[in-house]
Amino acid sequence: MKPSSVIDAVATGKNIRMMLDKNDLTVLYLQDYIFNFGSSQAIYKWLRGASLPTIGHLAILAAVLGVSMDEIVVANTSAYPAKARGQKQEYGDDSTEAVRKLLAPRCGQLIIPDVNAKATGERIKQLMSDAEKTVRDMQGIFDFKTPQAIYKWLYGTSLPTIGHLAILAAVLGVSMDEIVVIDVTILSMPEGRIISAKKDVGITMATAIRLLRAGKTDTKACG
Repeated sequence: MKPSSVIDAVATGKNIRMMLDKNDLTVLYLQDYIFNFGSSQAIYKWLRGASLPTIGHLAILAAVLGVSMDEIVVANTSAYPAKARGQKQEYGDDSTEAVRKLLAPRCGQLIIPDVNAKATGERIKQLMSDAEKTVRDMQGIFDFKTPQAIYKWLYGTSLPTIGHLAILAAVLGVSMDEIVVIDVTILSMPEGRIISAKKDVGITMATAIRLLRAGKTDTKACG
């Protein structure tokens, strides 16, 4: 199975549309305040299944919608069973009180994840070691002619596509959210103005979503 066929783009687009509707979010809101796109075409392509978001855009969607990346993406990775599962330990496990306060939703503020490519590469390397997978093993799994793409992921000079990320998760025995490591930017709502950017948070999307969900009740008092 090719990485491009692992993701059901149409079903993923329907998921995004359903979650937007559930949260009363519009395409225009995403375009203007979240992604700062010049037009809405990219978002409509996601909704139609004509294209897929990048990992960075997927992480932002997940945070805005309050769900995991795995809940958004519809994937079939049955051809890539995990033979040696990773330990699923949190990257750095930065669930300190300071990080909890940082990620606690506030009235009129929104947390936006910034994918840290270098830290994500380190996380992939850690999980490969946990699962006893070598670069050569991964090259064979992805059927790459050379290992250069994998080394670029490990060095943080590029990020996997969503299809490649789904395969990595299946092979390493973790969720996609446990692979991606983020920093955070805090935006004011609805203007989309950056209040602050924290470039040394270094937590996985899994940890971020867990903390965001735990703090969701705090925003109900905002009325």
